[in-house]
Amino acid sequence: MGGNPPYLAISVDGQPPQIVQAAASVTVTMPSRTSAWAQHTCEVVVLSGDITVNRWTTPPFTLTGIVLASGTVSAIAARYSKKILVFGDSLTEGFQTIAAVSSAANSVTNTDAAYGLRAALGAEVGVIGFTGQGIAAAAPVNNGSIPALTGTYNYLYSGVARSFASNPDLIVVCIGANDAHASATQATMQAAFATVLNGLLSASPKSHIVVAIEPGGISTTYVTAAQRAVLIAAINAAVSAIASSRIEVIDAAGWVNASQPTADGVHPLGVSNQQMVCPAAASALRPYLFSPGRSFAFY
Repeated sequence: MGGNPPYLAISVDGQPPQIVQAAASVTVTMPSRTSAWAQHTCEVVVLSGDITVNRWTTPPFTLTGIVLASGTVSAIAARYSKKILVFGDSLTEGFQTIAAVSSAANSVTNTDAAYGLRAALGAEVGVIGFTGQGIAAAAPVNNGSIPALTGTYNYLYSGVARSFASNPDLIVVCIGANDAHASATQATMQAAFATVLNGLLSASPKSHIVVAIEPGGISTTYVTAAQRAVLIAAINAAVSAIASSRIEVIDAAGWVNASQPTADGVHPLGVSNQQMVCPAAASALRPYLFSPGRSFAFY
């Protein structure tokens, strides 16, 4: 797990989560209010950890087993019927959602907008975000050494393939701000988006894919208007060339605004994600996850 293991949020019976740092062994306390229940639930969320170490060649966390009290058994908890997979960068990962300090304790996945879609849309959500990553650009060494999304979308980490057997109902791709910030060319980004989108169409043949054009964070200086225009052109050209009815493009610019509290002027704090970004994202994505209901008029 390295020198600075990630933090875990462990919630038993839906009670407030116990925040612990990953270790060889972690003991979970049974909440007194629900201890008399005949059955219990336990949810473990891996909060995004130390981004300064290599997170691609060696996974930052591995769950090796769950030890239960003697005489008890485990079962898979009930799940939402809809499934969403979100690919993104620092905004998706939850970078600095607690405070503007790059530590394992201050970048918390369960306070980012992507994770919030679970409750907002009533769906299981897989959050795949790496700070510093681009659609065509790798994250810097001090940002986890993650390759570009073209080389990672179909892997859990180096050498371990990602399974798309569950065919998520909706795959959201919200990335490209780091490429745009670095003034990547339209051709470079267009080719990378084409690679990822064609790969997802093939790997998950029943999934609807939404490309959300990233706002580039809350700051209007991290990604300038001119740089964002190149990103938009690259996405639209790639999607137009693929011409699949399963791919849609939406603009996420309205999900953030300068009035939202931030950690560093770019990354929204958890309160911004929960109160503003997530509701806007859920409203935009809901039509692609749920078919519109039928309406009737009676006279």
